[in-house]
Amino acid sequence: MNLKTAFLPVYRADADDYWLGLGVIALIDALRITLAGPGAGLLTFLIIVFFFIALHINRLRDAGRPGALAMIAAAVALAAKGIVALIAMAVSLTPLLFEYFESQGINTEDPQALQEASQDPALMQGFQTYLENQGPEFALQLAGAGAWPSLFGFWIAALLMGLWYARMGRRA
Repeated sequence: MNLKTAFLPVYRADADDYWLGLGVIALIDALRITLAGPGAGLLTFLIIVFFFIALHINRLRDAGRPGALAMIAAAVALAAKGIVALIAMAVSLTPLLFEYFESQGINTEDPQALQEASQDPALMQGFQTYLENQGPEFALQLAGAGAWPSLFGFWIAALLMGLWYARMGRRA
């Protein structure tokens, strides 16, 4: 097995090298979040994306397909990462929203009152202002709420796309 296929887009990656490369890159990504925290930064994630695309280009080269198809896997995985991160952060905001509603005198036990409050533009603008005034610590806490779920979203989408890429046979 050639582990170099996971890092530079100049090799050929058969199915085994491809799966090994995905595993190694996923492990590096998990270590990135574990060691650097949720605010690990865009630069380190771009390095992960580079390795991810390089591995897919190598797999496509081995299968005799155009390397541009690597962008499909990257786009799907990045879309999944973004969607899952937004959902996770929205879910983490729910207790804060309820706390804000209670501070505004809204009964959070009443579903009708919650629905009316959530549709009140002035109240939601007040909540947005409340969030903006929380400070940078809150932003890091919110990023932390989306870090691990988005990592799982990215790699689950990558593994599902990997089933297609790994099964590509060589073209004659």
